Amino acid sequence: MSFEERQTWIHGVVTALVCGAYFVAMGVLASRGEVAQIAYGRWLLAAMGVSVALHVALTVASMVANPDDGDRSDERDETIERRSLGVGLWALVAGGLGAMALGLAEVAHFWVVNAIFAGFVGMTLVQAVVKIQMYRRGF
Repeated sequence: MSFEERQTWIHGVVTALVCGAYFVAMGVLASRGEVAQIAYGRWLLAAMGVSVALHVALTVASMVANPDDGDRSDERDETIERRSLGVGLWALVAGGLGAMALGLAEVAHFWVVNAIFAGFVGMTLVQAVVKIQMYRRGF
């Protein structure tokens, strides 16, 4: 497995687990009462911080475990990155449009912020799936 593919697995799994836990926690809190009372900002920042910390730690561990791989990338990696970004951006656009619709409907900030975050998470996950598929099956 190449360095770039390993990075994609790390990024996808960490994002799915950490952000999935965030969305579950927010769903539970939202189901209990008024969303205006939820301190979602702390949870959101914590999820982003944990995600970054895990990504860095797992990347370093991966580099230590496979010192010969380094961070080499080739033309194939660049093509895969470019194509996956093109597909992943549609998830970000969907999240942005959803947030815009929620804002125009004047719903609570909680929903708007979470729609934006869902767009970023969706982009990351779609990109990871597309990259892994391209690494495994070609393009």
